[in-house]
Amino acid sequence: MVEPRRESPLGRAPAAQPNRLIEWPSLRVEELAFRAIFVLHGRTGVPRFAQGVARVLGRPPPDAPNTFVETRFGSEGVVIAWTGPEEWHVIGQEEGTSGLRVALRQAIPETDGAVVEVSSAFTLFSIEGRQARDLIAAGCPIDVHPRAFGPGRCAQTLFARTGVTLLQRDETPRFEMMVRRSYARWLWRWMEVSAEMVAVE
Repeated sequence: MVEPRRESPLGRAPAAQPNRLIEWPSLRVEELAFRAIFVLHGRTGVPRFAQGVARVLGRPPPDAPNTFVETRFGSEGVVIAWTGPEEWHVIGQEEGTSGLRVALRQAIPETDGAVVEVSSAFTLFSIEGRQARDLIAAGCPIDVHPRAFGPGRCAQTLFARTGVTLLQRDETPRFEMMVRRSYARWLWRWMEVSAEMVAVE
């Protein structure tokens, strides 16, 4: 019996390097493949929902629109990002290696919330360096200037005509961009071309 081969969304992209890197002195783009990603539904005003999330992740989901918080599940770093009223994305480490999904489902009563795993439907890209904002601004309509978009901020927007969720992780600046698996190769090729244009300016 042939074992199914696990591939990232860029696994067959002829333009992608084996380590899935786009690298210039002032800009680095990398695929963060196989992350555990969940959609969390509920209301923070319902005590059993907020308390259930806090028991597992150490804090409730953020109430403020377009923000995210960083926390931990055991030794695993986890992000909880606001993506809409009563909806968050929970982003963990490697898909299938932790009990995060089970823990959340056990902690949140079905009448108060829901946890849906979407790990196989998305991938993440890390975009960092002095010219990271320049690359993002080349394909994104929102203002990513530090005065408008800083660490702890997130947004659902378009990037290169593709729907993405954008998070700024730190002051480097380092951003993470979550995109549907079916658009990953198109977006990667767009960034390869655009990164070269941005880096040589």
